[in-house]
Amino acid sequence: MRKKDITRIAGPGLVVLIASVAPHAHAQFYRDTYFEAECADSGQGSYTTKLTSITGFAGTGYIRSVGNTTAATYNNTSADHAVYTFKAYRYGSFKPWFRINTNNSASDDSFFYRIDGGDWFSMTSIPAGSGWRWIGADEMYMGPGAHTLEIANREDGLNLDKFAMIYSGATPSGNGGPAYNCPTPLYFESECRSSAWGQYVWDKKAKTGFSGAGYLEAVTTNTDPNAAGDEVVYPFESAGGSYNLFFRINNNSNANNDSWFYRVDNGAWVTMNNTSGLGSGWRWAQGSAAVSLPRGDHTVRVKGREGGLSLDKLAFVPTTATGPSGTGAGSAAVNCEPFQTMADWDYFDVLAYYDTHVNYMTVYGAEELPMHVDWHAINGSGGASGAGSGIAFLGFHRAMMNNFRKYAMENGGRNWLPISTTALVIPPWLPDALQALGGAGFSDQYAPRANDQLTNYGIPAYLTVAGTPSTQWPNNTVWVNNAQVTYTRIGDIPDLDTLGQVIGSEYHGSLHGAIGGTMGAFYSPADPIFYGWHGLIDTLADVWLATPKGKAWAAAHPNHPFLAVGFTSHEGWDNADFVP
Repeated sequence: MRKKDITRIAGPGLVVLIASVAPHAHAQFYRDTYFEAECADSGQGSYTTKLTSITGFAGTGYIRSVGNTTAATYNNTSADHAVYTFKAYRYGSFKPWFRINTNNSASDDSFFYRIDGGDWFSMTSIPAGSGWRWIGADEMYMGPGAHTLEIANREDGLNLDKFAMIYSGATPSGNGGPAYNCPTPLYFESECRSSAWGQYVWDKKAKTGFSGAGYLEAVTTNTDPNAAGDEVVYPFESAGGSYNLFFRINNNSNANNDSWFYRVDNGAWVTMNNTSGLGSGWRWAQGSAAVSLPRGDHTVRVKGREGGLSLDKLAFVPTTATGPSGTGAGSAAVNCEPFQTMADWDYFDVLAYYDTHVNYMTVYGAEELPMHVDWHAINGSGGASGAGSGIAFLGFHRAMMNNFRKYAMENGGRNWLPISTTALVIPPWLPDALQALGGAGFSDQYAPRANDQLTNYGIPAYLTVAGTPSTQWPNNTVWVNNAQVTYTRIGDIPDLDTLGQVIGSEYHGSLHGAIGGTMGAFYSPADPIFYGWHGLIDTLADVWLATPKGKAWAAAHPNHPFLAVGFTSHEGWDNADFVP
């Protein structure tokens, strides 16, 4: 089979290659591609006819070979022919899989296929069996980007239901994963965007009843779509067809909070207004008109028009199907990342994140790194200096995390996710601080990591909701206000300052020291693992805020600066600012 040319470069130099050829933003998050046989991009013969008589098919039907040519190799006499386009999101070995039904007949068990216009292969002598089942072909190496699969008949009577390109080692089952080459409803969580600007960078959670992990809310009012500053982008892949667009919004039943702009691909901006009559709470509003989309990649962009309008969810629904209405949450979203820690990321995910980190340090490191050094020189290691130091530690580092998130969102970069505490802490493809320090002008501060093989680092029981014991952290006694205190679970911690001291007393600094090198010094933000580690710590603060004691503290301190959504200022987060 003919393969596309692929260049492999080892080490940090690969970053530039990744930034230029690999997709920087996922739409639907899938690493294995599935596509329905009845929705070919082009076809001829019987493969243009959708059948539904044999039950158990996936999607809306299947296709059947009618022509019969038993040549050992493809000789261009097949009357039934179909072409499918699909995408791969990474380099690697993939295995083609076909969901077929042979009618349990050796005379109905073969067909031809090829990938990317290469050599034709024959699938023959498929083991006898009844019903729909998956059969795999030989593995092949592919790179990210667009590809084609072609199929042609060899023996008549073979039924073809669904195809897949599966990354090496996995096996499809049942109906397989979702296919996007047939028109299908697509739901998007607003907070799972690929890029954002203005207030749409930040997740909001104040209103109850939202779907997913949060929602977005415009703050300013601007009736000119070209000047509006709150903007968000959602890339997606769809089949060709006509779609209605829906928005799950909360307009506070206020005519001054009830409008926004949207556009699909490079179309004109559409104004949505006068939706206050939908009622209070979360409600679905239908877009102004249906849109006709060709098969392929698209984007929908939303801009704020009136401050106070909250956006929770979006949906593209074929005009042949019924869209969401009323107060319901709609179907599951396809755009939220299922990979919850860095351990879930593959080679190219990790390097896309590394690329974002190096670029961030090149732009802001000359300011960010000395600021971090100075903060620790004034406030100590963090959270270990008694009353006030816990809040100062959490707030200063949350401002750092917010700055990085804002940069990633506004530049289409890869944002951080918490590291893994139950597997290898540092992904094997993640370089250290060398390149970032050089970009920031502090190469003299570089020291290689002392340990990049840490595994199963664990979380202390007192920082988990259930109080789950950890082999790595068996002791529940920590230092708070210069005295030893024992906590069973994170919900026992009484206030935010205590939480910061509990985390800072040992857990926070332990990983810095265990990794060593630049990560073990105050120039540690230059090591990209810093943002993974502090991403986990930042998440622990949110976990605590969701406990009864966390909620009670937030209710008693509604104007506390730590509760301000998306704060990025490093000022005002010293220990002395919070001493009672």
